[in-house]
Amino acid sequence: MAFLTNLDISQPVEPEDYVVLSIRFTKQTSDLYQSDMDRYAMLPRLVAALKDLGYKVILYSTATSEHEANEKFMHESLGGIVDGLVKYDGTLESFKHLVTKAKALITMRMHPAIFACSWGVPSIALERRSKYEDALSVVPNEFQILDPRETTFEQLLAASESLINESYARRKQRFDTVRKLTEVQKDYCHRISQTLSSNTSD
Repeated sequence: MAFLTNLDISQPVEPEDYVVLSIRFTKQTSDLYQSDMDRYAMLPRLVAALKDLGYKVILYSTATSEHEANEKFMHESLGGIVDGLVKYDGTLESFKHLVTKAKALITMRMHPAIFACSWGVPSIALERRSKYEDALSVVPNEFQILDPRETTFEQLLAASESLINESYARRKQRFDTVRKLTEVQKDYCHRISQTLSSNTSD
């Protein structure tokens, strides 16, 4: 149902000259820890390359529990070269305001990729797990999923550049594709609501 955020805007926004990077931080006991370390190794090079191409890079912290880790990563691993850190404030508004105007989103989390796609914004999910592919399969060809264990830095950079250089027409096409899906979801939710209301009144 996260695709329903498509209804929050009437059309895609003309992008500005920045890319949003959203990182996940896992505990060492997590099964995802080692694969996440592979991602961390790629990201400083990616940020530096995007900066060399003339783009700003803004870090987005998706959870209050990760704000401190994002700050540490920004200063220690990225050398402070990113152009800012925006923190989740308990609402979707700060993320929407940031991402709708971005050239692209590069994320290690599923929901940011879904939200970005719903607003027409091209995104790369640096993750290959079944839940990502299942969730995003309803809009095939509207996003990229890269497995960092099988993706070289050069491939990640090339994929990022491809999305950054995407035309507004392609962004609008993605947005319209999701809009058709959300209209179906909206109608489905409405019918469920009517059914529940009817059962309650009985």
